[in-house]
Amino acid sequence: MGKRGPPKTPTATLSARGSWLAKTRQAEPETAGSPMPPDSLTDSALDVWNRLLPQLEAMGVAGEADTNSLAIYVTLFARWRECEDWIAENGSFSADGREYVQVGRSSKLADQLINLGQQYGMTASARASLAVDTTNQKKEPDGIAGKINPRLVR
Repeated sequence: MGKRGPPKTPTATLSARGSWLAKTRQAEPETAGSPMPPDSLTDSALDVWNRLLPQLEAMGVAGEADTNSLAIYVTLFARWRECEDWIAENGSFSADGREYVQVGRSSKLADQLINLGQQYGMTASARASLAVDTTNQKKEPDGIAGKINPRLVR
């Protein structure tokens, strides 16, 4: 059985939100290195990789450990793009009114892309949770956390 409840929020995300919980966590692994594209990527998937990776690295959400999940994402994206190109050329329905297989496949791939993309902040709502406080002002000890342990407040 898998873990219960929502996934744990990464410490970097908590820190970016200004949460006091970020200072209570210790020894959480950080992303290191730069992911290298696997040799198995198709040319179209490699193009997606080369466009996407600089953006993810600039956001600080991609490291060497993310190579496999990024490879899956760019492969799914390339397949989705192929389906969409086919649909644009041939339409969504055959002459007898049946929906082409590519339409359903495109829809399933799009769902998978959204789910995986959220892990890397590739949607507006996912990026909103990564917003960084640029004011660099120290917060005043507030609430019970500041009264119990002022070190927990930035």
